[in-house]
Amino acid sequence: MALKKAMKEIEQNEMKKDYKNKYNNLAPINTLSQDDVYIQALNWAFNDSSIKNIALTGPYGAGKSSILLSFLKQYDNIRKNTLTISLASFIDKLQENQDKNSTEDKTIRLDIDEIEKSILKQLFYKVDPLKIPQSRFHRIRIVKDEDIFFNIVSVFIFLFFCIYFFWPQKFNYLTKSIYYGYYRIFPALCKNLINIFSFVTFIGLILAGICLVKKIVKWIVISFHLKRVTIQGSIQAETGNDEESVFDKNMDEIIYFFESTQYTTIFFEDLDRLQNNRLFVHLRSLNNMLNQCDVLEQPIRFVYAVKDDIFEKEDRTKFFEFILPVIPIINATNSGEVIRQWVTERNYGKFFDEDFIDDIAPYIDDMRVLQNIFNEYEIYKDQIINRTGLYLEKKKLFSIIAFKNIYPSDFSDLQDEKGIVKEAFSEKEKIIKKKIQELNDLLEKEEVTFKNLKNDELKSVNAIKSAMLADFTDWKGIATEIYVFSWKDNETSSDSSSFDFKEIMNANFDLRELKNINGCEIHYYQGKLSQNSLYEKVEKYYPVWQRHYKYDGKIEELKLEINVTREKIKKCRNMTMKELLDSEENDVFPEKIKENKLLVFLLRNGYLDETYASYINYFQANSTTYDDRNFILSVKNRESLPFNYRLAKISQVIKKLKLGDFDYPAVYNFDLLNEMLLHVESYKEKIEEFMKQLGRDDKNRWNFIDEFVENTSSQALFIKYLAHYWPNMWNYIFESSLLEQRKIFYLKLLIDDANVDDLCLMDKSGSLSTYFRETHDILQKLHDVDEEKLIDLMDQLQIQFSQTELNGVREKLVDHIIQQRMYLLNPYMLNQIISWKFPQKENAALKENYTVILASDIGPVLEYIDENIEEYVRKVTLAKENTQESNKAVVGLLTKTIENKELCCDVIRHEEKIKFNDLADCNIEQMEKHKDSVKAIWDLILEENKVAASWNNVLVYWKYFGVTKNLVSFVGVNCAKLDKLDNEDDNLKFVIQFIKSDLVDASLLKKINLGLVFTDAEDIIKGVPKDKVKVLLEKGVIPFTLDNLYLLHDNFDDEEIVAKFIIAHQDLFFSKISKGSELVDYLLEYQNLILNLICQDEISTENKNKLIASIDEGTIDLKIAVKIIELKLKIDREQFHEMWNQIDQADQVNQELRIKLLYQYAELLTANDFQDIFQQLKDQNPAFEKLAQREARKLVKLPNTPDNRKLANCLVKVKYITPWNESDTEIEMRIKKVQ
Repeated sequence: MALKKAMKEIEQNEMKKDYKNKYNNLAPINTLSQDDVYIQALNWAFNDSSIKNIALTGPYGAGKSSILLSFLKQYDNIRKNTLTISLASFIDKLQENQDKNSTEDKTIRLDIDEIEKSILKQLFYKVDPLKIPQSRFHRIRIVKDEDIFFNIVSVFIFLFFCIYFFWPQKFNYLTKSIYYGYYRIFPALCKNLINIFSFVTFIGLILAGICLVKKIVKWIVISFHLKRVTIQGSIQAETGNDEESVFDKNMDEIIYFFESTQYTTIFFEDLDRLQNNRLFVHLRSLNNMLNQCDVLEQPIRFVYAVKDDIFEKEDRTKFFEFILPVIPIINATNSGEVIRQWVTERNYGKFFDEDFIDDIAPYIDDMRVLQNIFNEYEIYKDQIINRTGLYLEKKKLFSIIAFKNIYPSDFSDLQDEKGIVKEAFSEKEKIIKKKIQELNDLLEKEEVTFKNLKNDELKSVNAIKSAMLADFTDWKGIATEIYVFSWKDNETSSDSSSFDFKEIMNANFDLRELKNINGCEIHYYQGKLSQNSLYEKVEKYYPVWQRHYKYDGKIEELKLEINVTREKIKKCRNMTMKELLDSEENDVFPEKIKENKLLVFLLRNGYLDETYASYINYFQANSTTYDDRNFILSVKNRESLPFNYRLAKISQVIKKLKLGDFDYPAVYNFDLLNEMLLHVESYKEKIEEFMKQLGRDDKNRWNFIDEFVENTSSQALFIKYLAHYWPNMWNYIFESSLLEQRKIFYLKLLIDDANVDDLCLMDKSGSLSTYFRETHDILQKLHDVDEEKLIDLMDQLQIQFSQTELNGVREKLVDHIIQQRMYLLNPYMLNQIISWKFPQKENAALKENYTVILASDIGPVLEYIDENIEEYVRKVTLAKENTQESNKAVVGLLTKTIENKELCCDVIRHEEKIKFNDLADCNIEQMEKHKDSVKAIWDLILEENKVAASWNNVLVYWKYFGVTKNLVSFVGVNCAKLDKLDNEDDNLKFVIQFIKSDLVDASLLKKINLGLVFTDAEDIIKGVPKDKVKVLLEKGVIPFTLDNLYLLHDNFDDEEIVAKFIIAHQDLFFSKISKGSELVDYLLEYQNLILNLICQDEISTENKNKLIASIDEGTIDLKIAVKIIELKLKIDREQFHEMWNQIDQADQVNQELRIKLLYQYAELLTANDFQDIFQQLKDQNPAFEKLAQREARKLVKLPNTPDNRKLANCLVKVKYITPWNESDTEIEMRIKKVQ
């Protein structure tokens, strides 16, 4: 507003300026000085008598006429003898076949004879006819009344005297007749008086006759004047092959003209625009004839103002004796400088920037045209802008004036609402209409897709394909493999002959590949079946699949696409010509319009736009414009125009429309509705009818509403009316594909501007309350609406928020929500409340909800939870993220839900953080009344390992519920953490019961760290399975005594059990063993026990050696011997020989075992032993055979191995051989001679 006011003040100040230099004279100037080069050049040419044809060449508007006028002004003697002939041409409107919008020069195509006749007319009409009285050229002369009068009077006087002197008797007769006439009428009058009357009457008759004759003569002169000049009487301008020109036929007249007048110079202007070069030939011929005529004393000069291109090459210099080139003052390249000068002089710099001047200047290349543009701009500005007070853009006005001067005919058509400009805007409307239609088609397609996606029962590509595969089997199962036998019409879209489930379920698999199957076998989990064509079944699912294939999980993207399309439609409806041209990569206009470069430039830059009517027309206060009348007719005819169709006299339009007209969509117009809203009382009935119509669900009506709400200045009133007359408004918005931000925009308007009762009516289907519940940031987005009204609306709708953010919401609103319990008990809402109350605890309630609530002590929330404790536990405590509740919180929840043991167990399972140090802290006080629930809780605590691993907690549980599966499992999981049990009575009772329980196996006992010892082992040994006893023996729970040893042997008769017992106490056992001892005697009774002990890895090699040393050689059997060799245990020489004898020499394997025995225990043998052994092994090795022959002293070679080196050393030691030598591969020894 401030800008408009300032601009208006500037314009008013401009109106007060002096108009002295406001306009520009379009006539050629004559102010060039004699020093000017053009004037000097012309003067030189005129002083040269041989120069008869002079040319001033230059483009139109270059200043040729100004040079001529200045020259004539400087040289008066030449001016008096100069005659100017101009044949300026204009557009021939009769030639319809010419393109009137062409930018080429518009010329009249005249026959050369007509042109020459026109030149002659200008010659002869230029001078007074009295100067050429003998000329046959005649023209109409003005006959003055006084000339006629005096001539007639002269004639009458002449006739009077002729009659008086030559026919006196007739004169006397006339006078007497007058006299006697009066006498007959007035006999009483005296003679003198009658004579006076007779004289007066006579004179009056003469005057009356003169007047009558004058009128008759004048009528004759007027009625029979010459309507055209006829050259040589009957000679007419002819065409054809007549070689004689009009100049030639009238040469005597022309010579007579120059002979009778003082003219010696003829200036010809605009002849080149006639585009007839023959004329110049005839003029040159005429000039030659005139200058060769002896009658004419002075030379006759023809001066031509023509364009440079009138002749080509040397023709120019041959035709003219002197050519004066005129450099144009302006052209398309420098007209901008003239415009800048004008802008500076008028102080228009604030209206016309440099870019505008640079853009429009190239289209103006004529100085006169530019000066006239300046003049017309001033006039239009004063009349349309200053006088009417309209705020119009000066650049647009200047542009339209420029177009008017360069294309005047097109501008004239524009004022008549026709022509090329109107065609351009009509073309624009066609293009926009086409674009809108295309976008509407796209929008309809997208909305149908959106609606189908929402309504489809199958919501994903996988679900659709699964249903189709089940349909293939007639719902007997899901097809897992399809084997194709034949294709329809031998056409296949796939190279595959089979399709499996994984391939079809692939996201990129196209269902069309299955359409052409004409015969197949379908396998499914329960069997197989044959099908013919699958086309119908695939076709049933294909449209649904196609929708979801494109938008699977992307429905929000589709909504965004729909809203983008809507915005494009809005933009198209409001698109200006400039915006259209900017948005189109290709030219949108037909060739006819594109040829008008200036028009295209003005349209493309917005200098000529849809508001052009305001720049070229006046508007009367009580009238309607052409566009207004067009709108009224469209409403009457029920033909819709664009919503933004501009109306000028809106009140007059409303007045002319009847009430019934407002019941049709054709009345949709932004200007119209806005005007009615501004004056509601004046148009109450009509606006109600309008709103009722808008209250009908319709896409076109919504498009109008959606665009109007952004453009109206009465938005609040519009929404109030609309909400009242359209109860389904919100439901339409809710179910539409509008973006969320757009829905919020309308919800804000409704809350602020509509009545609460009307809003409640809109929730008839529950869509409004549903939107409140489901829009998580609804309260944040409504932060700037009326708080009281919002609370009132929520109360009446009985809103209960489920996923609503409270951060940033006003305190009063949040307190009201908490107090009135307007929220569901779920993790999200409780977290929002806590985060709002205690920001430092943000998101904590998602993980430990009840813990935080107890610590926060929010009374209304705790009361709400206590009254709905089971619902709270199910929805909040058992929520996925809520796993960090404290022990106290969990015990509190268990206490309040103790009667529902399943729910209590769910809590225990769900909470990951809880860990009870003392099991008794968990609801032990409720053991008496709810023992089953407490057992279920404790069982689960043990199962989930949510209690500290201690024998105290185990004993607490055992005390109430004994040895149970859960207890055994807990002990098994935590056995590594359990400390050793002491020998208290309760502990012993628990351990005995625990060990004897069928739920406890040996593997578990192995893991348990039992620290106690049973002094009386009989109770625990009897009735306990063998495997458990083994574990107990390993654990050392049973002390080592011979009684216990015999007890174990008697109860199990299992050497392995006894071995385990010995192993558990091996240090004590082997410390008491020696030859002849009671323990050895026991062992000798059970030879297998000895072997068993030797085989035990748990017994050390030292103890095994003690065991072997304590037994005699007779106890060693083959099995013991093999094990001794394997374990490399210590033996003596006697035990060696017993073992040697036990090994059967006939068996090859045993022979290898003997060799191993020899190598391993060689240090025990004497020389004789060696000789005897070599003798027994001579078949096994030739070297042994040589060694057996001790008397021969043979050289023996053996491979160089550790065993052979050890054997050689032993043989040297017993002097069986001499010292031996070795190489890399073998050793050499020689048998020593026996002493």
